[in-house]
Amino acid sequence: MSRLFNKIGLRLTTLALLLAVTHLAHSQGKELLYLEKTDFLPYMRMNIASDNLQTDDNIDVTFYHIKLEPFYQTKSIAGEVRVRFNPQRNNLTEIKLNLRSNFTVSSVKIGATITNHSHTNNILTIPLNGNYNKGDTTEVTISYSGIPQKPAGTEKGFRFDSYTYNGHEIPAISALSTPYLAHYWYPCKDGPSDKADSIKVDITVPNQYNGYQLMAVSNGLLLETETIEDNRRIFKWAHNYPIVPYYVMVAVSNYQEISQTYTNIE
Repeated sequence: MSRLFNKIGLRLTTLALLLAVTHLAHSQGKELLYLEKTDFLPYMRMNIASDNLQTDDNIDVTFYHIKLEPFYQTKSIAGEVRVRFNPQRNNLTEIKLNLRSNFTVSSVKIGATITNHSHTNNILTIPLNGNYNKGDTTEVTISYSGIPQKPAGTEKGFRFDSYTYNGHEIPAISALSTPYLAHYWYPCKDGPSDKADSIKVDITVPNQYNGYQLMAVSNGLLLETETIEDNRRIFKWAHNYPIVPYYVMVAVSNYQEISQTYTNIE
């Protein structure tokens, strides 16, 4: 008899679970459809577009030093990015980096020497000052400026937002670059195929906006904060672990720094 009751109980439990799942699927149909439209479909479109990214497989990027100044009023940025790389083949005479064509590239340097460049179809082509081979290491530095484009089909990219605090408008600037939107705000070998060994990010911001002090954050550790002319500050960050370009982040607002120290009581 006990076995019979156990079987009946098991079947009733199974039926209850099936009914619950059916009800949940029905009640959340609108939510799932919304997520599909806002999350899944944009990623499909972005993945299709990523086929045209054209990353340079002839180089292995080992380091980025990004110096960035966002301008909230004009929704624009100015930057300088130093890219260190190793050739992946012999007799390398040029490299290609990803950067949206709406940006103006004012100069490209190899070491301290200015070199020519071309910038079309979101590809920055840089002729090198000689032939480079496997085992070599060199650097290029790109200076650029412009208004970051908004990627189609997503709310990501380099964003200039704001919020109201005590009746005052406060900037809320951020960069969200997954899965291949880093070149929407800085020159790089974009996509998941190449991790830099380390990065540095220096962000210049006004010391205050509407009476509230601004703070700029990025990956890793804050090395120092430097006060410069025109009442501005540079926040210098360093991340010493492998990282893909789209995980490099920037955020600026009136953040508060909270510091706590743990002491082992033993």
